[in-house]
Amino acid sequence: MFGGITDLPQLRSFEQALEHYGSIKPIRGSNNLRPICDTKNGRRKKHMQIIKRDNATVVCRLYDTDVLTFRMGKSWEDGVIEYNSGGFISNTTHSFASSILYPYVGFWTKKGSTEIAINWQHHEDHAKSYHVGPNQTFKMKRTGEPHQPPEYTAINPPKNFEYYLKRKEYNAHRRPLKEFQEHCIRMTKLADPKEKQSGRMKVWETFGNSPNERGWFHRTLYNDLTVKGTDMWGDLVPVMLERARSTRMQYENGHYNYVHFFDKQKISESISEMVKYAFADELFEERETTKRTFNGNEKYIWDKYRGGRE
Repeated sequence: MFGGITDLPQLRSFEQALEHYGSIKPIRGSNNLRPICDTKNGRRKKHMQIIKRDNATVVCRLYDTDVLTFRMGKSWEDGVIEYNSGGFISNTTHSFASSILYPYVGFWTKKGSTEIAINWQHHEDHAKSYHVGPNQTFKMKRTGEPHQPPEYTAINPPKNFEYYLKRKEYNAHRRPLKEFQEHCIRMTKLADPKEKQSGRMKVWETFGNSPNERGWFHRTLYNDLTVKGTDMWGDLVPVMLERARSTRMQYENGHYNYVHFFDKQKISESISEMVKYAFADELFEERETTKRTFNGNEKYIWDKYRGGRE
């Protein structure tokens, strides 16, 4: 499920973290720098430290980030463990946290967020997973019996939200472009897929790295097609054909050859993308969900012209 980092200790609570901190001899000549790995090889990994912040807090630090924080409670059940990536959603960060809390809590990357599974070594009825963003803190506490394998409970876990397409509103905006789409498909029979159709495709794909810029750009294209009508087709049809230009390998007469063709599905998808970017504020609704599906719709969301173009 995740890759581990060798030499890291397995810690379950504040008490164990404090005990491990006390067992580590600081690096000679340092300002109390204590590598968390207490082996000959591990002590060379100075970017992995264990630090006592105060009498009630011990942290496991990776580079400049306190990835895991162990906080003392009134009893072993009240102690809290906090996870924060520091904005670094990476395999290294997740392996660091997973190795320390192994095998009871696992961390890994899933589409730009951290997925955390707690109690996954127990029966699946006990296992729960959560998704945490780059700047969110996930808190949990240990439950169960003190002399039994630990179980953990999330404390006010971050809420998960996703955007869902409102199909009726989408169809209303998509319908006016049906004729343009059919015209583009007809033009694929006249154009040569081996030849570049337009130099504007690069502008289309790279214009604006933010949803705001993309929203403004696609709203402009949509208005050109629906307000100016067929007068704009001559400019935009080549762009669509260029986006649809594709190749595939085909075995024929004992050889593999590249076959050039226009992928008509890409034309439909490009026009759908235009509509979703242009009218994201009308077409998507945000819903709270217990488990994310990672439908990817958040890429369309933009604050209407805020910080973009008027």
